[in-house]
Amino acid sequence: MTRPGTAGPGAAGGLAAAASGLGAAPGGLAGAERTAVEAGGPGPDAGGPGRGLGDPGRGLDGPGRGLDGPGRGPGADTGEHSLPGSRMAARRGAERQVPTAFGELERGRRARGATTTGPADDDLLADDDRPAPRRSGRRGRKRNSMMAGLLLTPVLVVILLVGGYVYLNSRHAPAAPHANKPSHAAAALNSPAATLGPWKHIASRSLDSAPLTVTEVFPAKFSNNGAEGTLTVSKVSTKCSHEVLGTTLAAAVRKADCTQVLRASYLSTNRKIMATVGVLNLTDVSAAVKAGRAAGATEFIKQLASAHGPTRNIAKGTGIVEAEVKGHYLILTWTEFVNLKAPSGKSQRQKLEAFSSGLVAGTANVSLTSRMVTGHPPGATPKS
Repeated sequence: MTRPGTAGPGAAGGLAAAASGLGAAPGGLAGAERTAVEAGGPGPDAGGPGRGLGDPGRGLDGPGRGLDGPGRGPGADTGEHSLPGSRMAARRGAERQVPTAFGELERGRRARGATTTGPADDDLLADDDRPAPRRSGRRGRKRNSMMAGLLLTPVLVVILLVGGYVYLNSRHAPAAPHANKPSHAAAALNSPAATLGPWKHIASRSLDSAPLTVTEVFPAKFSNNGAEGTLTVSKVSTKCSHEVLGTTLAAAVRKADCTQVLRASYLSTNRKIMATVGVLNLTDVSAAVKAGRAAGATEFIKQLASAHGPTRNIAKGTGIVEAEVKGHYLILTWTEFVNLKAPSGKSQRQKLEAFSSGLVAGTANVSLTSRMVTGHPPGATPKS
């Protein structure tokens, strides 16, 4: 309950409307009280019985009507007598405005019916009205405290559960594996395998320092992708430029710092095709690529003839030449028919090419691939 003469929360709108109807100054209930005091005193503007609180002839409901109807002034319903200009008269005027603004007319009437005529009783009325809002405020505070406690209880339970779970996990979780991870990562970054390119251990002779051997590179027989052959003769030499034909290729081999050249001649199982294959050990991949570009129709490996058999006539016919780079090695081949005739047509040429490819794949490529992957010759003990 809001005391007369004191603006409660949200009362400004309603009281402003009441003050507007009474002709009071803006300002809510305080303005209405001042207007009532001015009207209660003697003077030409004072309102008499049966008149409203505003100007003569003006009420809330029209001329000659007060708050409760025609011909009824303040205190007309209760038979109460108040001195004009007293605080009671002012409060009565305000009481008639406040219930109208808030819809609490019945509550105002009960308060007026319980009062007596006199200023002392008015003070008692004000004192009796005070405990209600205080009791209501205490109840509200208690209710708010209970609601806050109910809301905070599950939050505290969750916090305790989470804290206990984290504490227990931290006690049982081992910390040693985390400390070892950086050392493993550093070891992986510093390992030689992490810096190798596509040719890995045969990218250069400095990585692949073990010299080639004839038995490693050229097996007695080979079979690969339909091509089959038998070794008839082999040779190893350190004079690389003497074992190739063509001045351009010879110069490229010298510039590539060739340290050894291995050659071998094979005869096909059906004894129709023969070929010579040579492997040159150069300084690195870049040098091998440059030397391979120098190979061509007049720049190729020197044919290696055997002492007897069909391969003794190798290099007397017309054949095809090929070059292939395998790391820091350059592989060169010469292939021709045993009858020494030049290949006629696409079909015969394809037969020579197929035998040449199978020869490289079944002989030199096997050992060089092993070096590339393992870093040492096939069958050799790895370096510690």
